Amino acid sequence: MTIHWPLASESELIVYDVHTGDELARHGLCHDKGKVMNRHHYRDLAQTVSHLEAAISEQIGDTHGKQLCALLQATSPKIYKDQLRGVKQLLARSGPLNNATLDRLCQRPRF
Repeated sequence: MTIHWPLASESELIVYDVHTGDELARHGLCHDKGKVMNRHHYRDLAQTVSHLEAAISEQIGDTHGKQLCALLQATSPKIYKDQLRGVKQLLARSGPLNNATLDRLCQRPRF
């Protein structure tokens, strides 16, 4: 992937496939310092917390699912939904986990 960094007068950021030269993405730029254009760029607003919690419980079992969700909510309440989404994706990629790994995953971290 290669990114075309725009000149100050340009209004778009363009991302190209480095091998084919095909355009992959085009993003409008905001020239107002500190102004956020899209606060939900990677968020799927259709997913509700309850659906994400249920999906995690389905992936790792109800007991571990509830424990892990409770831990995430206790440690990251402001970004709980984002944490759920990320954990759901990681669990989908990891494949089945054994009970010992799930037990460790559901423990509160010690720093």
